[in-house]
Amino acid sequence: AFAGAQAGKRFEDPENLSFSDTFENVRLGGYIPEEAVKDMDIDGVDVEIVYPSLGLMLYRVQDSELLTALCKTYNDWTADFCSANPKRLKGIAMLNLDNIEVGVKELERCAKMGFIGAMITDYPVEKKRYFLPEYYVLWAAAQDLDMPLSLNGATNGGGPDPS
Repeated sequence: AFAGAQAGKRFEDPENLSFSDTFENVRLGGYIPEEAVKDMDIDGVDVEIVYPSLGLMLYRVQDSELLTALCKTYNDWTADFCSANPKRLKGIAMLNLDNIEVGVKELERCAKMGFIGAMITDYPVEKKRYFLPEYYVLWAAAQDLDMPLSLNGATNGGGPDPS
């Protein structure tokens, strides 16, 4: 199933709207930025915040180096997508904080690429919880870069089941 099945359908029958569909049925605006802007116009949307959506599941990848590479690849793709219309398409980056220094560098890189915030896992690796002082550098960087950090329950990759 693919996200993006609702784009451009704001005024259609709510009973027939779906959050997912097969790739063939997803509107072009789900992956072509110029088409996304057309769908935004149909729906009366001025600015779209591009969140990872299905990318949130990547936080379940246990190989930290692979997860870092996946986040960077997602961020590169999203930056390219949003560059088609940077006034109307605003990206949220994905960060892997298993190595906080690497995560901060990626946050800085994403800020330079025009992202307006970043997603972090809702449950970091054992013995590296967010209240620890080692995260101060991340919180400071996010504040200095004016990059809000958001969390989503779907990002739970290393901790106990939040349910």
